[in-house]
Amino acid sequence: MLHHISIAVDAPLHVAKVIAEIWHGRVVPFAICPGSYIVLKGDDYGTAIELLPSGIEMRLKQKKVVYEYNHHHSQFASTQVTISVPISQYEVEQIAMREGWRISVGDRGQFQVIEFWLENKFLLELMTPIMSEQYLKFIKQQKLESPTKSTIFTAK
Repeated sequence: MLHHISIAVDAPLHVAKVIAEIWHGRVVPFAICPGSYIVLKGDDYGTAIELLPSGIEMRLKQKKVVYEYNHHHSQFASTQVTISVPISQYEVEQIAMREGWRISVGDRGQFQVIEFWLENKFLLELMTPIMSEQYLKFIKQQKLESPTKSTIFTAK
């Protein structure tokens, strides 16, 4: 169970509001790191996405996590996350168009995702209810096979 993830963006409050709109969540300040916000899904699992200002890095100092700015950070990340959303592909497309953010449908073979690029820098994969159903069906099938026969990570 994934409860929350933190990602860095240029405009944390704005991006948090867009995610809340897509996800039907709510935005609150993330007091641990000034200028950060958290989007709460409001489900039974405490699912949330934290939005930190770009350049903020979490570091361990004297057994304590501190948030520090890295002046030489990349604008891109190697992290991405996939979430299920309660809205249609059309609604997602309209939001992406309004924001001027890149969007496309990614075909993963047995299921699809909407590749929604936050600020055109961070890949947030979205799954509509139909896409989520296809994904879960595929994953459940993979679980029944032996690891050596799995096709989840096979490159095309």
